[in-house]
Amino acid sequence: MRPKKGLLLVLYLLVFIGSYGQEPKLMLPIGHTISVISAQFSPDGKKIVTASLDRTAKIWDAQSGKLLADLSGHAVDVVSAQFSPDGKKVVTASWDSTAKIWDSQTGKLLADLSGHMDIVRSAQFSPDGKKIVTASTDNTAKIWDSQTGKLLADLSGQTYMMFSAKFSPNGRKIVTASGGGTKIWDAQSGKILADILWYHSFESAEFSPDETKIITASKGWDGSAIIWDVQTGKLLAELKGHAFGVNSAHFSPDGKKIVTASNDSTAKIWDVQTGKLLAELKGHAHVVNSAHFSPDGKKIVTASWDYTAKIWDVQSRKLLANLKGHTDGVESAHFSPDGKKIVTASTDSTAKIWDVQTGKWLVNLKDHTEKVQSANFSPDGKKIVTASLGNTAKIWDAQSGKWLAELKGHTYVVFSAHFSPDGKKVITASGDNTCKLWDAQNGKLLYTFFTIDRIDDYLVVDAQKRYDGTPAARKLLYFTCDDEVIELDQLKDQLWVPNLAGRIMKGDSINTKTLSELNICGLTPEVEDKSTGEQYRFDIKPRRGGLGETVLYINGIEARRYKPAELTKTANGYQLLVAKKAFSAYFIAGKENPVTIKAYTADNTISSRGIIINEDKTAEKETARPNLYAVMVGVSDYKGEKLDLKYAAKDASDIANAVSISAKKLLNTDGKEHVFIYDLTISEKRYRLPEKNSIKKVLEEIGTKATANDILMIFFAGHGVMAGDKKQ
Repeated sequence: MRPKKGLLLVLYLLVFIGSYGQEPKLMLPIGHTISVISAQFSPDGKKIVTASLDRTAKIWDAQSGKLLADLSGHAVDVVSAQFSPDGKKVVTASWDSTAKIWDSQTGKLLADLSGHMDIVRSAQFSPDGKKIVTASTDNTAKIWDSQTGKLLADLSGQTYMMFSAKFSPNGRKIVTASGGGTKIWDAQSGKILADILWYHSFESAEFSPDETKIITASKGWDGSAIIWDVQTGKLLAELKGHAFGVNSAHFSPDGKKIVTASNDSTAKIWDVQTGKLLAELKGHAHVVNSAHFSPDGKKIVTASWDYTAKIWDVQSRKLLANLKGHTDGVESAHFSPDGKKIVTASTDSTAKIWDVQTGKWLVNLKDHTEKVQSANFSPDGKKIVTASLGNTAKIWDAQSGKWLAELKGHTYVVFSAHFSPDGKKVITASGDNTCKLWDAQNGKLLYTFFTIDRIDDYLVVDAQKRYDGTPAARKLLYFTCDDEVIELDQLKDQLWVPNLAGRIMKGDSINTKTLSELNICGLTPEVEDKSTGEQYRFDIKPRRGGLGETVLYINGIEARRYKPAELTKTANGYQLLVAKKAFSAYFIAGKENPVTIKAYTADNTISSRGIIINEDKTAEKETARPNLYAVMVGVSDYKGEKLDLKYAAKDASDIANAVSISAKKLLNTDGKEHVFIYDLTISEKRYRLPEKNSIKKVLEEIGTKATANDILMIFFAGHGVMAGDKKQ
């Protein structure tokens, strides 16, 4: 049966190995299994939430790259995921007709906002985080209590699907836009404050800065925008004059003016109080996609499919500058936070920075090979990050236009690129199902992060293919050199760097070898199994790494280690010959016993993958019950009196007695003794005193008696000594 697409993708991270001329690939199962469509920082910048078409959202620690929570529960695509204003919750919206509230700390599902009968297009927290409003194609919006998930109000009454639902700046009202008009609702009671009916659809609805008015825009044939009174719902002014649909309508920062952009190739400025047309910004030769006021409200920038953007003076209505230089349509144009620059994004695969004062084209960000998806300023306005269909994002100096860094590493379209709140990092989300965190100062890849199936497992990989993650996640990784598979355990964790992400974020120097330095392709010895019925025979051929020790394991436990001198030399290498009966004591009856052989390189750092032979002992019955060897060590008497303990030795003796009684009932049912207790305490019935040499001799004695089916138990009570890192 062929596997279904999307169930599990494998990420190929390529590294060039110059000396061997081969490309080893780091293979790992990724967390999201279909495109990651968004990645957003939490308000404090410490977490990241991703939303994916694989029906999940995931929360990550931005410092370490660890997966903090896997928000799994939606039945269909997750179309958005947003943090609450305090960052403590996440709300997701899905095509499964639900929204869900999650605890961003634990990932626990707090509430399932079920009730919509069709796709939930959006889910948004109120400014104070106490409520959530959802908008759906079932023609309704709903208000929910974000603490309990309780439905507070059903904003029904629209006869067409909802396009948007937004809280007012103070969170007291909600405005919805639909195919049948606009309604203003009381966010507390859910009551309709104003019902704005119209004869065609509104694509957008926006509150004025003082929340007393709403501006709606329509792409309908009449080409109008309408100002409404929030309190009464009364139509205050119909901004009628465009010959075709209105693409956008925005208030000025002081709320006194509105600028509209239209398919009729014009933008218009209107007086909010009277609805009077103040100016027609005429000059574009094609559709005007957008029109925005500058932060101080004194200028307007328009973007058009005529390949240009234009800057206009709001007071005089004069054209200040024609931003001409793109060779295809201009999708967007945005002022920098200080209003001194403009960045435009175009379908000609470029973004451009312009000087607002002079209209001068400062720089052409032309290195993208595909369409530029977006262009965004950093919070301080000093940098710009662009995202492209060409699988890259780029960071630019907004002052000089200098290309600072290319964020290269994704293998598919980069959907989004955003600066962190402090402007020091950039997060990118891509259709290759990964998110990457970059240093905004130099463009250096900090790490790539994703999950491995379960919430408990995570993996972080740096640019040199060093990694960190949970043991279960690390076991899933492997390399390939053409058809040769190299497991990570062959490398003895040489690429594993504990707390890798944390060390990177701190700027620590990491001296661990990189994948390219290990040069693993064609390095390890080749081992071929030529075993017969009575004898193990392994042909071992050293390669570039030479030959060190050869190790034989039974049931995953090392049984014997051979140096090259102990092997038989052959024309092509070496041969290991061992009679199977020599290891009969290691086999357990009634089960399969895997026998593994690994050959190491000359420096004993990297082994061959390992050949496994299963010795089938399932048909054999146990000839005897297992023996229990219990070593009970208890030390109460130390040098001096300050370190003496009251109960350590007593505990060891008491537990030894309890184990002896219960184990004999279980094992000594055949009339034979199978329980052997070694009491290493100061009690009168002790086997020996609890001294180092005594413990060593006891373990050696057990080693001569025990078989693979026996049980070893070791108990120790006494003072401990911390070894290694005291923080462990």
